[in-house]
Amino acid sequence: MFAFEGSHRAGCCRVLGVGHLSVGSWTAISGDSQRCAVYRYAAPTPASGFLGYLWEYGYSMAASFVLSVLVFFSHGFDVVHAHNPPDMFVFIAAFYKLFGKRFVFDHHDLAPEMYQARFPGGGSRIVYDVLVLLEKITCCLADHVIATNESYKRMEMERGGVPEARITVVRNGTELQRLRRIEPDPELRRKGKTIIAYVGVMGFQDGVDYLLRALHHLLRDEGRSDFYCISLAPEMPGPVSRICTRTGSRR
Repeated sequence: MFAFEGSHRAGCCRVLGVGHLSVGSWTAISGDSQRCAVYRYAAPTPASGFLGYLWEYGYSMAASFVLSVLVFFSHGFDVVHAHNPPDMFVFIAAFYKLFGKRFVFDHHDLAPEMYQARFPGGGSRIVYDVLVLLEKITCCLADHVIATNESYKRMEMERGGVPEARITVVRNGTELQRLRRIEPDPELRRKGKTIIAYVGVMGFQDGVDYLLRALHHLLRDEGRSDFYCISLAPEMPGPVSRICTRTGSRR
């Protein structure tokens, strides 16, 4: 994301589906004076394996840089706001820091630890070390870091060497003013005494396999059937899907 000079507007680069391209469309945020220019690029083919991820991230970096140059000359901006993964957008930010622009790093995930969790045996030690290095470079060049929670803040201070004064914790959560209590759905309520809802993407690195094994224990070993698990996820990655099949947790 780029904060434009002399205004309350913002621009951002984001991915569209494969084969789509949209440049410079304006979207109102709130009121006519606050608008966001969205520059989109076509998504690469979904990656698998080291070379696949290398192509996907390399393509995305190049596309994001090209669009950032377009924003730079068409609007100008003061701040580059980038989140991870991956931690490679720091190179785009570093380029614009040469022109006096500021860089805000929005730290969504611990990329090295996510890599270890996603691949059997923790993956390659070389790749892990490279990810740690990229994280350190990103933290070093960032004018300010946004942390998801206190544990991330501690990691940024200890591993990234970021002074506490340059870190702000911004948690993810629901706006309480928008919540409203409603009566339970009778049909859903009848399906189980205990209903477990998993909200979010069912990624293997999230430890969802532990949930599935726990459900298998309740169902097969304890003979419990008074629960109903709802997964709000668009797809189930291969490893999680295989656990479902092996334990009989798929319904």
